[in-house]
Amino acid sequence: MDQEKITLNEFLASEKIKEEKFKEQADNNLYNALENSSFTLKEKIKYFGKKWDKEHFLELTIAMIVIVGFIIYGFIKDNGVQFIFMIVGFTYGIWENNRKKAYIERNAYRQINNKKDKEE
Repeated sequence: MDQEKITLNEFLASEKIKEEKFKEQADNNLYNALENSSFTLKEKIKYFGKKWDKEHFLELTIAMIVIVGFIIYGFIKDNGVQFIFMIVGFTYGIWENNRKKAYIERNAYRQINNKKDKEE
């Protein structure tokens, strides 16, 4: 008897998942589990904040190294470029924080937003 093994994601989705759609389906299954769970909104916000941090760690690290490098270079050469990159770094930090908050809002409040859409 040759039995084909299925993954938990395939079981939850009730279908065979192609390799290229596996991550997307895994995320959808996770979102559905969170929406139908007893997690509080505060716990969902904390979870999605940590998830965003993990997904963007490399991007943020590289950007920080580049910005700090130019700031140090500006101080060494004393050419004033450090002040420009301090402003760039500050602006980039605000922009990334807003991206993170938008991601959290889209995902943590998904169930609330879906209920509002269905009512309209």
